[in-house]
Amino acid sequence: MEQNQVGGFELLYKIYEPTIKNKADIVILLTHYTLSMQCGMHCIGLDGAHCSKPTKYSEGQHSALLPVGWNKNNGVYKLYYYLNEELYKLTANSSSKGSLNIRLTNPSNGNTSTFEILLEKLISRKQRGTTPVKVFIPKAEYMVESLKANLVKPVLGWRRQTIINTESNGYLMANPSTPRLRPYASWYCLSDAYKYKLFLRFTS
Repeated sequence: MEQNQVGGFELLYKIYEPTIKNKADIVILLTHYTLSMQCGMHCIGLDGAHCSKPTKYSEGQHSALLPVGWNKNNGVYKLYYYLNEELYKLTANSSSKGSLNIRLTNPSNGNTSTFEILLEKLISRKQRGTTPVKVFIPKAEYMVESLKANLVKPVLGWRRQTIINTESNGYLMANPSTPRLRPYASWYCLSDAYKYKLFLRFTS
């Protein structure tokens, strides 16, 4: 696992902290950070009708920030991402048992992965203040790794390993049949300092 993998998330959370409504918002923000800053995907909006035919990627059309209104529906989320001329749909819904069900889909080929997170187990409290993320979300780094392995990589079709994820950690309930996959090398191997430069570039 990369050291200080959630350093960029500290910056992203600082931007959105005034508009965070609940723990589900925090998980979606961490998921977006994983997709955008860890996996190189670009969030292109809330409305699939305007994103169904993505053109070749242009830096001027994308941002590491979330679109306005991303958390307006109180526990129901829908975001569209773009990578390598492919469109991806992220949806999530809060359940009555205190969990958040996350789904990532590639509409062009039907590849889908699902992930369920127990909010109370993952996040100690809603508002962070000056508390570091590692205290506020003790398993944040493991959460990022789990999202990459169980939500992102199965849908993007990155090469599989033979290790199967069957571990239970108290807050993640991903499908135990989901295989661990090899990292997305061209992004994953970048240094944290270079990723931070990219973050500033996309958010400036």
